[in-house]
Amino acid sequence: MAKISTILLELLNIFPRYKFEKLEKRYNGNHYTKYFTGWQQLITLLFAQAGGKDSLRDIETSLSVHYTENIFWPETNGIKLISAGDSSNTIIDGGGISSVIYMNNESGIIDNSTLIEGFTIQGGGWL
Repeated sequence: MAKISTILLELLNIFPRYKFEKLEKRYNGNHYTKYFTGWQQLITLLFAQAGGKDSLRDIETSLSVHYTENIFWPETNGIKLISAGDSSNTIIDGGGISSVIYMNNESGIIDNSTLIEGFTIQGGGWL
């Protein structure tokens, strides 16, 4: 399988998450956080910078998209697919082509630690 590296991934490699979270903990960086952790804020700001976003509305519009996608979930335990928004503004639409999210769990690896949260999933169809 080909490995694809995006600009955002390259930027995130500069700031290893474990080091960032270690500094957050040391300096109590998430003390006043209610919903959005420092790590999530960093990802959002890097996304905005790399994408040339000009305003908070531009960032919000880019993160709250409706796109057509058919996801083939890998046989890996514990993957978490979590929306940056909520299910009212983040939609995964299968386009009526096939299953929106297809999980082949013949090996029994995928268990209840796998999580998909914060999406409206619609537009599934038959193969």
